Amino acid sequence: MNILKNNTSNINQGVAINDLDLAEVAKSLAVAYQSIFAGRIWNEAGRDKAGQAIGINKIRENGGIIDEAYFPISKISDQFLLELQSAFTSESEMVLLVTEESSNINDDFQQFTVPAGEFPSNTAPFYLNGELNYVAGFCWAKKVSTLDVLQKRGDFNDLETEDIIGQFDLDSQIYYLSELGVIDALRNQGMGRVLVSTLLESLSGVVTLNTSLKSPAFKLFSSFGFEVLNGPNLFDRDGYVFMLKNN
Repeated sequence: MNILKNNTSNINQGVAINDLDLAEVAKSLAVAYQSIFAGRIWNEAGRDKAGQAIGINKIRENGGIIDEAYFPISKISDQFLLELQSAFTSESEMVLLVTEESSNINDDFQQFTVPAGEFPSNTAPFYLNGELNYVAGFCWAKKVSTLDVLQKRGDFNDLETEDIIGQFDLDSQIYYLSELGVIDALRNQGMGRVLVSTLLESLSGVVTLNTSLKSPAFKLFSSFGFEVLNGPNLFDRDGYVFMLKNN
């Protein structure tokens, strides 16, 4: 696990698990995560009656009321606690970007009626080496079944999966880069590149991911040598693609 300060000059590698209250870190991570994916790029703020994601514009059309957050902080905090614990094993790697001061978030949501505790106006704190820090960005990957990730994430059939495994000489498990995000206040400062670069330095072997052609992340991942293994519209929304890099 790596923790980067936002000036990227102070990198703490292999932070010991007993140096952190992982529940606090998970809460701080959840607050940043909710804010990033609720925004205008991903529009995963609330849920409609069918459970589908709805964004700012739709919420405004519905009277500015969010009945349920798409990523409730309490729920994803529990999930991220498991991710953090996994990041101290050889099967997973996580990089957190932190700041020493709280940052404003969720400005677009302050005008809405939201469930209690959701969409806070500032990033959440945790203690690192006795000092308050705030998660402002993240990137993580973990080993998964090669067959599962190619067929479930890549939407490849049996023959296509066999061809890809042979072409890239894939092992039974490969890394799947599942998350990358930076809060609005630190975007367009190269922080996403620092997160991905630091993560890849810690991984050996093939790394895969999904992203949207409309996302800034697509250009970023392409610059690191990830290549598209299928065309757009893997899913129904925003032209998702499956990418792979032999790291």
